[in-house]
Amino acid sequence: MLDLKTINDQLLTTNILIVRNKIRFAESPNNPELISLWLAQESYIQELIDCINIRWQYCEEQFYLLLEVVVDEMLPKHWRQHCLNNIYQPLASLKKLSTSQKSEKRLRQLLTELSTSCRYVTATL
Repeated sequence: MLDLKTINDQLLTTNILIVRNKIRFAESPNNPELISLWLAQESYIQELIDCINIRWQYCEEQFYLLLEVVVDEMLPKHWRQHCLNNIYQPLASLKKLSTSQKSEKRLRQLLTELSTSCRYVTATL
């Protein structure tokens, strides 16, 4: 039998997956608060996780989801701009989690990837 905490955690995870899809495919492009809500929910979950590697993975997934939206030229321009405006949040979290030269190097790689990707789509942003 599942306890209430487990049920709540599963519902939260399911809700996050739904919100991720809404963000990725711009299903609510006139609701930029959705991005903030999603990042706040994921931040809450990350606080419950003791393992730095798993927290790092969550932040990278956030970064890549937002980056995918930014470079997807089929999505509304304003939605892509909102995602670009919020992509600093997972990067800031990664900076806080960075504890070694290896993680610092990975963070620099992500920043380079963001910079390179934005150069390709600047004209459509």
